[in-house]
Amino acid sequence: MDSVEDDAHRAPEPPREMLLPRRMWGAVWMGSLLVAFGVGPSLFFGDSNLLLVLKLTIVPWGAFALAEYFSESSGTPRALDPRVSSRFVKILLGLSSILATLGFAILFISDFGSVSEVVSGYQYSSVYTVARMLASLSPFALVLAIYAHYFGILGRRSVTLIAAVLLGANFAASLNAGYLGGVAIPGITFLLFATMVGFMRWRLVALILVSLWLILPWLFTLRNNIREGIGLGRSSLLSAPFERFRIDNQISLLDVAVPSNMVDVPEVGLYFRTALIPRLLDPERPILDIGQSMNLAVGNLNLNNLSFGHYGTVYWLLGFAGVVSVAAVLGGLFGLGVRNFDRLWAVAVLGAVGAPAVWPEMAFPNYFAGFVQFWLICFAAILGAYLIDETTTRSSEVARQPSIKKSQRRSGGPQGLERNASSASDAW
Repeated sequence: MDSVEDDAHRAPEPPREMLLPRRMWGAVWMGSLLVAFGVGPSLFFGDSNLLLVLKLTIVPWGAFALAEYFSESSGTPRALDPRVSSRFVKILLGLSSILATLGFAILFISDFGSVSEVVSGYQYSSVYTVARMLASLSPFALVLAIYAHYFGILGRRSVTLIAAVLLGANFAASLNAGYLGGVAIPGITFLLFATMVGFMRWRLVALILVSLWLILPWLFTLRNNIREGIGLGRSSLLSAPFERFRIDNQISLLDVAVPSNMVDVPEVGLYFRTALIPRLLDPERPILDIGQSMNLAVGNLNLNNLSFGHYGTVYWLLGFAGVVSVAAVLGGLFGLGVRNFDRLWAVAVLGAVGAPAVWPEMAFPNYFAGFVQFWLICFAAILGAYLIDETTTRSSEVARQPSIKKSQRRSGGPQGLERNASSASDAW
């Protein structure tokens, strides 16, 4: 009986066919998206700088793939960390999901952080700052849900429900503020790790992507109507919604852009302030926005944000050495997280680097500055879940004490309990 009870409380083993997540999955996703949105359109349409596009896709992909390979190479199959209980994972997932949804709800019902406020130079308020911090737990909660399913803690329906709530709340809050890209990071994060552990099949992913592609014009029309309602027009750089995802066109803007040292870009100190000091403690800090600087670099008015693509922006700011360095750092962190996927700290690492590792439109260097604060809010959530787990466990133990003593008195003390147990076993 003791062994049966121990097995019931022991963390479940992962299925044999899924002892390790798929290797080099970050490089696979990154390469696929670069071909789909960069190299492929450049070859097909022929209206962009193909040579520059190839340089800024092949070089970072190679650096990322090498770093991921060497970082994952020492991984060995193992079960869930025995120090992490299923109960704690469920508490942490519930707490993170509730806090993230609360953050999106605050953003949805307020006008803080809308496009009109940001363009007019609005300084984020304390309420908006707290809401964004809470909402930033969304990628962590999504990866944690995949982690819980991978190790047999949560079923498929529960993970699907959590993902639907978080992504739906994110989409509603982003669209209400005049954005569409806000849901891209958690959405890509979820699809990346859901396919990595076999939670979703490629057929379902393809169906989702095709459906999004079909409704994309309607979504952009809706977004433009919202923007016009708050006093802003649609971007003059986009001739069609599908152009928004052509990384080759974004990279080709470097041909007409002046060097970064000829425009006003955020100072290095601002990145450290953004990374290390919460806005609640630094309310006068300027908004970290490199997009407006890039808009000025190509000769446009300082009204809309612009992007040269992820690694196009890195190249504009830091050159090819920066491209290799950034890709290698992301690949190393991604591989480290996959290799240690059975550890909770790896979930926080993958929640931070998942989307930047593979999505070719990430806003560099903003997400780098956000890594530290993301990990701090994840640590706060883990600490909160630990306190809840400890408090509820002790409360339940205290509540059980009177009933245990009462049972002992009725049976004649501990010896009576042993005699009763012995009699029951003999009868059995």
